[in-house]
Amino acid sequence: MRLVRKQGIACLSLVWLTAAAEAQTPPPKLVVVVVIDQLRADQLPRWSQGFLPARSKSGTPGGFRYLMEEGAYFPLAQYQHLQGLTAVGHATIMSGAFPYQHQIILNEWIHPETGQVIHAPTDERYPIVGDAKGFPDKGISPKNLSGSTFIDELKNSGYQTKAVSIALKERSAVLLGGHRADLALWFNREAAAWVSSRYYLPEGKLPDWVNAINTPLKAQQEDMLLWEADAKESGTSLPDNRLLEKKAPLDEIGVNFPHKTKTGSRHAALFPFGVQITTDMALAALHSMKLGQGPHTDVLAVSYSSHDSVAHTFGTNSRELEFLAAFEDKMLSRLLTSIDQKVGLKNTLFVLTSDHGASPLTEYLQSVNVPAGRIDEDKILKTCEEIMVKAFGKARHGSWMRGYTNLNYYINHKALQAAGLDLVTARKKLGQSVRGQAKIMDSIQYAFTGEDVRERTLPPGIFADQILKTYVEGRSGDIIFIPKPYHVYSKVPTVHVTGYSYDRYVPLLMAGPGIKPGRYGEVVNIVDIAPTLAFLSGTLPPSGAEGRVLSEALKDETRRR
Repeated sequence: MRLVRKQGIACLSLVWLTAAAEAQTPPPKLVVVVVIDQLRADQLPRWSQGFLPARSKSGTPGGFRYLMEEGAYFPLAQYQHLQGLTAVGHATIMSGAFPYQHQIILNEWIHPETGQVIHAPTDERYPIVGDAKGFPDKGISPKNLSGSTFIDELKNSGYQTKAVSIALKERSAVLLGGHRADLALWFNREAAAWVSSRYYLPEGKLPDWVNAINTPLKAQQEDMLLWEADAKESGTSLPDNRLLEKKAPLDEIGVNFPHKTKTGSRHAALFPFGVQITTDMALAALHSMKLGQGPHTDVLAVSYSSHDSVAHTFGTNSRELEFLAAFEDKMLSRLLTSIDQKVGLKNTLFVLTSDHGASPLTEYLQSVNVPAGRIDEDKILKTCEEIMVKAFGKARHGSWMRGYTNLNYYINHKALQAAGLDLVTARKKLGQSVRGQAKIMDSIQYAFTGEDVRERTLPPGIFADQILKTYVEGRSGDIIFIPKPYHVYSKVPTVHVTGYSYDRYVPLLMAGPGIKPGRYGEVVNIVDIAPTLAFLSGTLPPSGAEGRVLSEALKDETRRR
């Protein structure tokens, strides 16, 4: 009797363990990460009435609303670094690390010794593959990205992962792909063609399936693109563009609807055309590389850059941006439908987020009595130079200041060496003097130097935390300015370069195997994405990841993996 009971318990335990194992969610066959460049957190709820339903009558998935209603929707996901910029955001999404670790602190920075402007993905060792006509960089690679990404860790773990990243912007494609992507593709606007680099294609040839898309694009360069106001409006956008200054590209494409340009124009990416060709390339990669068809998890990373371009040109409250979002919604539905047919949505983990938000149009805010303004960066540079000359005399080697980018100002280190001055002294003098300049500080909340970071004499609260998560000696400016809220440094309508809420908060949506649908009110962090992907895919989080697994959005059986 005792023996039988033991066997019964053993059999019962075996049955339970087998059932539990079957209930656990297996790793996804495909992970799709979509980034809508400059999709601010409020834009999805504001414009949702213009989106497709979550499912059509035939069951075809929609776009945004499918993810919002059948996935886990975090309306408030935040970045925690100092400056919301494209390169920084894309590097953070897939690394799960803060900029002080992945070291992509700006879109570009100035080398303090040579004065060279270094773009985040620049690497002359790997020339452009494809039509490089007019492309600003001679070579591209992820060498400036420190540490690993989610894609890197899948491959480091030995999985036979295939991974491709696609965006109109090279920095977006390269930084999403990390060091071990099989291919990164971006769009050369001057040549109207998709290109890559020898980092990914050592033999210097684009795949045939990429050429198959480039060929008709070349043939259509003289075709006219017409963009009319044909989407349903929410009533939250400005009725017209009366507050915009008429200048390029508005002189060429028109200030108001309908907008016109040629397919081969560098401004074509402002139109829904940019979203369409990005989707075309994503689907070509899905089919040609047989993503989701292998033994292990594959990755397709796509960034829609047109959203950012339209916002910079027309503003975050423009009808153009709302109508573009409606088109993005249709393209997302197209992408999801194709994935469902090819891989199955039940086998695909889908993540959508953004790299940063943006401030509303300055002139609009001023018209409704919200304190806002524009910062003259050249004026700040001139004042910094005057301060250095007054303190140390005229520079013997060029000027004291190298230049600036995104409110990061750089001292000419060779000028310091020629004068026998040390960087610590120069930084401290510049910082102390600048903070006493009312004509600068009128639009600036705080100014800090590299020495303030080293000595921890930083602005209070969230600013100090953002600075420490961002600053990298040798890449960050010698003196950095934090503007007052809604004070922007450029003359373009929309700018993003701060850690304020309008730049910091973006949506995060996840759908697929193991994800528990719902709308989650918790504020989560973008650095949580990579650890969550790693958990669901059975690999380690990236080397510098500091986020957590978003377990509240996982089904119970998934959390037991």
